[in-house]
Amino acid sequence: MRDYLDPVAKTDELICRIYEGTTEDEPWLSFLSTLRARVGCRAATIAFKVPKSGHLPLVVADDDPASRAVFDVPAALKLSASLSHLDPMRNALTRPGEIVSTEDIGSREELERNEFFVRVMRPFGVEHAIGMHICEPSGWAYDLGLINGPGQPAFGAAHKQLFVEIRPHLERALALYARIQRNESERRILAEAFDRLTIGTFILNAEGKVIGSNRVGREIARSHLGIRIVDHRIRLLREKDNAQLSALIEGAIAALGADTGTEFVEALRVDCSSSAGFGLLVRSLRLPTGHANDAGPSIAVYVSSSHADELPLERFVAKLFGLTRSEAHLATLLANGLTMAEAAVRLEITEQSVRSYSKNLYRKVGVSRQTDLVRSILRSVAVLA
Repeated sequence: MRDYLDPVAKTDELICRIYEGTTEDEPWLSFLSTLRARVGCRAATIAFKVPKSGHLPLVVADDDPASRAVFDVPAALKLSASLSHLDPMRNALTRPGEIVSTEDIGSREELERNEFFVRVMRPFGVEHAIGMHICEPSGWAYDLGLINGPGQPAFGAAHKQLFVEIRPHLERALALYARIQRNESERRILAEAFDRLTIGTFILNAEGKVIGSNRVGREIARSHLGIRIVDHRIRLLREKDNAQLSALIEGAIAALGADTGTEFVEALRVDCSSSAGFGLLVRSLRLPTGHANDAGPSIAVYVSSSHADELPLERFVAKLFGLTRSEAHLATLLANGLTMAEAAVRLEITEQSVRSYSKNLYRKVGVSRQTDLVRSILRSVAVLA
């Protein structure tokens, strides 16, 4: 009977490099280097399939340093990518898992008459090649290739068998890579939207330390509103306010470990002698997977204020709601939390004039109260302008 406490067998380095390649800046470069060294060929490449014409495929390659003294490998890869539609090897690789060598695609005479051979392969000393097509369900695909030059051997059955053995790992790794890239694209889009929000946002970990913020949050922290980031923690100018905020953050931290099924959400109003003040909202965050850790995003602190430079949205609000420039300016001030009296001071008109303008403003936006106006503006795409 097998002893399950025996040491685990050493994993093949080539397989390890396949999975490590999903997170490399140049995907699978270390795998290609290991593969080329093991096979002893001149170069190993991965050429990503491009679904739309007019786009050059991404090619990642590892080549024998000795060949660089004879051939301009980067130039060869660039030219090869631009003429990939003529590549007989690439055109022969159409089915998942298909393996093709230069010896499989026709006679030597036919190959030497091929335009790709004449313009790319012969000038750059490509004598023999073998490739395998890899794809995953969502549409990502690439061709794995090995290249040898003049005087080097052709690729045969042993090389094809190696490709067969590593194929399942390459397919799984490509699926992982595709998911990583999709998640990264979504993250960048959401991060851009997050950065454009007109409410300051700070993300804290389970220790109450700031691990991220959006543009408005960073501007607020640099302003004179009484909020600072000290030792990665949010600090308010007045000790009383700071103690209240700390208590809210501690409450949110405690809620993270409570199995109540509800989030912690509490608000705090901070009055400042130098400005109209600002409001904070502290919310605990529950990850959809349920797998949290102390270093990850755990708490969000939102800050809204009437800081003069915070919401330059008049042009977008005017377009979205069909307002004049003056009406849009008033709308953004009210959406910023100013009262009618405060807006009158900012606009240097009487409060009665503001109330008169606001009636026409409400009519155009289709609301009857200031709270509904604020809700309409903050729910519009103008906040992402």
